[in-house]
Amino acid sequence: MGAGEPAATLRPQVGDRRTATSPATLTRDANQIARGGIRLAAVDAPTERNTGWNIGLTDATSSACRQGGTWIPFDETTVNVLYPSHRDYVTKVRQATERNLRDGFITRRDADRTVRDAERSGVGR
Repeated sequence: MGAGEPAATLRPQVGDRRTATSPATLTRDANQIARGGIRLAAVDAPTERNTGWNIGLTDATSSACRQGGTWIPFDETTVNVLYPSHRDYVTKVRQATERNLRDGFITRRDADRTVRDAERSGVGR
């Protein structure tokens, strides 16, 4: 790994490479969230799907905000399957958050806020 390059496990996982007529396609998990990269709690304990681009506002290749993407909430059935209880949800958020804190991707303040928000949420209730 050279200076300034992310570890291979952090790189987004690309399925199809960019061609002259289409952008590269990222591989996605069962929740249709791109694999690889820094997996914050919103990604590893999702309640919404992040598309990776702003659907309906502009096409993926010309969007100035394509890195942020659009978040589309999961339906109630999907959330209930992912998190049979509130405790399950909070545990998954805490695990992802502690890993990112340990790896230096977030601050203690952000970690505490993330877990507190999960504890106060209605997910799994």
